[in-house]
Amino acid sequence: MLSDLTNTFHNNKKIENKLQPQLETDKLDLSYKLLLINKIFKKYPGISKYNYSEVSKKILVDQGVYISAKECALIVVKYLFVINHSNKYCGALAAITSLILFLTGTTSWIQFFIILAIYPLVFNIFNESIVMVKTILFDQHELTPPIEKDFNSMESLAIIIPSRNEPFSVAKMTFDSAFNLIYPSDKKEIIVVDNSDSTFSEYSLWKNYVESYSDSKLKNGVKVTFIHRDGTEGFKPRNIDIGLAKVTSSLVLFLDIDSTIGADTLLRVVPSFNRDAYLGFAQIQTIPTNINGLSSLAIPHSLRSYFMRLQSAFSMFASHELFYGHNAIWRTSVIREMGGCLDYHKGEVIVTEDLSMSFRARFCGYYGISVYVESGEWVPESLRETEAMWLRWTVGAYQVYSKYFKINNLRKFTKQELLGWLNHIGIFVVYGILPLNIIIGLLINSTLMMFISCLSLLPELIQLLGVQHKLSLNKMKSLEKLKNGYLAFFVLSTFINWVRFIGLFRFIIGTKQGWKPTGKSAENEIPIFSVIKDRWGFMLFGMSIFTYSVFSLLYVTENIFNSILIFLCGLYGANSLLCVYLFGRSRMKKSESEDTLKQDITDFSSFYLKEQ
Repeated sequence: MLSDLTNTFHNNKKIENKLQPQLETDKLDLSYKLLLINKIFKKYPGISKYNYSEVSKKILVDQGVYISAKECALIVVKYLFVINHSNKYCGALAAITSLILFLTGTTSWIQFFIILAIYPLVFNIFNESIVMVKTILFDQHELTPPIEKDFNSMESLAIIIPSRNEPFSVAKMTFDSAFNLIYPSDKKEIIVVDNSDSTFSEYSLWKNYVESYSDSKLKNGVKVTFIHRDGTEGFKPRNIDIGLAKVTSSLVLFLDIDSTIGADTLLRVVPSFNRDAYLGFAQIQTIPTNINGLSSLAIPHSLRSYFMRLQSAFSMFASHELFYGHNAIWRTSVIREMGGCLDYHKGEVIVTEDLSMSFRARFCGYYGISVYVESGEWVPESLRETEAMWLRWTVGAYQVYSKYFKINNLRKFTKQELLGWLNHIGIFVVYGILPLNIIIGLLINSTLMMFISCLSLLPELIQLLGVQHKLSLNKMKSLEKLKNGYLAFFVLSTFINWVRFIGLFRFIIGTKQGWKPTGKSAENEIPIFSVIKDRWGFMLFGMSIFTYSVFSLLYVTENIFNSILIFLCGLYGANSLLCVYLFGRSRMKKSESEDTLKQDITDFSSFYLKEQ
C-alpha cells in the first residue's frame, strides 16, 4: 500500500476519490470520533458529563457528523475516563484513607491538620494509579487513524531537526527517517539547525550528508536546508527558533536526533488539523527503540519510558495536553502567536521548552491531542545521562509552573485540564519529597509519613503488573519480564526519585540548571571510583535507610502494620544500593550486532505489545 502511495506522489497523479464529510458513524474512524467528542467538552465546558444526548446533538450541529448518544457514552467511559469518573474515585479513596489514618492514629488537632495537608498527595497517588490501570487495559491500536488518500488536502509541512555534537550514524538515522516520510514533495521541506563545536570530529560528516540533499541537488523535489550557528546561547530552543524563522509551511514537525518515524505517519496525523482550527499540536506516540542496547539500563529504562509516555498520551484527551519536545506536529501560526520556542524565567532559559509551549498554546486558545501512531525515541543508558535528563525535566517543570501557574491563566483551563496539570506537578512533588519522607518517617517512627511513602509505590506496582499483562517484549518469558519490571519500577525509580529531590532542592536555592543533551554515542568504561564519587550521596541515603530500618525492626517497631511499613522503607533503601550496584557502571556500548543496531521504529511494530 505504501509503495502505491509513493508512486502516486512521485508521478503527481490526481486523486479523484476525495473523502467527503460523512454522516454515517460507521464510516468514521474511532480516532476522529474521539477528537470530536473531546472537542465538544472543551468548547462547552459547562456541558453535563453524563448528558450524552446533548453531546451527540452538538457534534451534529457543529460538525455535521452524527455519533449516537450511546456510542458517545461508550467512548467517554473507555477513552475519556478522566472526564467521567477518575477524579471522583480517587477523591473518595483519598478521603477514606485520610479518615482511617486519623482514626487509627493519636487523635489530635495537629494530626488532623497534617492529614489535611497530605490529602493532595494521597489524591495524586490514587489518580495516577487509576489512570495507569485504564492505560494498561486499553488497546491504543484501536485509535490509530487511517491513511488519508486525499493528497490535495494536505497542508505544507516543514521538518525541523536541531542537533549538537551528535554521532553521525544516529543523526543520519533520524534524517533518513524524515526524508522517507511519504508526503507531497512540493509541500515538504527539512531544516537542520546545528550548533556543533567546530572541533567535533563528526560535524563535517553530518553537514556534508545533509547538504548532499540541499537546494542545489534536489532529490524528489524535497527542499533540504542545513543551518549552522556558533555557541550554545538559548540551547535547543534557540536552534528551533532559528529554524522556524526559515519556515513558510503551515505545519512543522519537530524531531530530535534519535527520533524515527514511520513512513505513513504524516498521512495519518496531518488530517487532524483539517478537522479543527483550534488544534495547536498533535503529539505522536513515542516508544523507546534502544531497548536492545547492551547496557544493563536499556531494558529497565525503556519499560519506564514506555508506560510514562503511554500514560501521558492517554491523559491528553479530556485532561492536560503535554508536548514532549519532539515527534510532534504543530501549526506554525500557533508557535508564532505564542512567541516562539525559547522562553525565560527570571533571566534563565526555561529548560523544558516543551512544557512551556504546552501551557502557552492553551493560553492562546489552542489545544493538543495525542495521536496513536508509533514513533521512536531513545532513552538514557547510563545513570549520568539519566541524572542529566531528569534534572532538566524537574527544574524545568518548576520553572514553568512558577512562571505560568497564575490565577488569570488558570481561568483559561477547563476543570479537567486544571486537575490534570495539578496532578502533573504533583507527581514531581510526591516523588521529589519521597526520600525526605522516608528519612523523617523512620527517624520519628511516624506511621503516617511511612504510610504515605509506601503508598506512593502503588503506581509502580501497577506498572509492574502492566508489563506482565500488556507487553510481549519479543515474547520474553514471564519471570524475565518480572525481573526487568522490578528493576524498572522499584530499583531504577529510587535513583530517579533521588534526582527529583535534588532538582527540587536546586530550584529552591536558585542553582542554574543549564542544558546537557542526552548522549547518543558509545561511552568509555566507567571506573568504580567514579561511580563512588558521583553517587556517594545516593549511596549514603540508601545505606542509612536500610540500616536504620533493620534497627527499627529489632528495637522500635510497635505492631505488625508498623513493622510492614518499616520493612518496605528498608527495602527502598536496599533497592537504592542495588541500583548503584547494577547500573552505576552502565553505559552505552558500541556493537556491530544487527540486533542491537536496529533502533528504528520500523523494527518495533510488534516488539512491545502482545497479540490481541
